[in-house]
Amino acid sequence: MEEVNEFLESSNPDELSDIIEVVRALGHTFEKPLVELIDMAKKKRKERGGFDSKIVLIAVEE
Repeated sequence: MEEVNEFLESSNPDELSDIIEVVRALGHTFEKPLVELIDMAKKKRKERGGFDSKIVLIAVEE
């Protein structure tokens, strides 16, 4: 979260590389290489859409 907060506070694209490094390290912990995580994200984006529009679902009522 620290890296994400640093990016949000600065809007500096260089901070995005730190976020990617955190994701890479977490993937390593779960034996998922970064390339596999990216493939998983592409599949989800294709099935569910992405975040390019900056629209985020907050809740679902049942």
